[in-house]
Amino acid sequence: MKKLFLLATVITAAISSAFILAPAFDELAINSAVPEASYKMKDVSGKEVSLDEAKTAKGLLVIFSCNTCPYVKLSETRIKSTVIIVLQMVLVV
Repeated sequence: MKKLFLLATVITAAISSAFILAPAFDELAINSAVPEASYKMKDVSGKEVSLDEAKTAKGLLVIFSCNTCPYVKLSETRIKSTVIIVLQMVLVV
């Protein structure tokens, strides 16, 4: 039993040290260039697109959400309507 406890402690310490020793990333400053903006990813329709291709003169709005999360499912219509209102405001201005 003591050996099992010791093993669990060593494994926990090793996993914890991986998070502690992980390199820290610097935050991006406002108006800084987007890193890896030309990297292509698939959108929800399966089309490959980069952030450079998706951005406009007014900017780019990126929302990270999980479509299986109950909270996201409940707020999806609100998010879509907000994005549409923002887009309409951008197009009018």
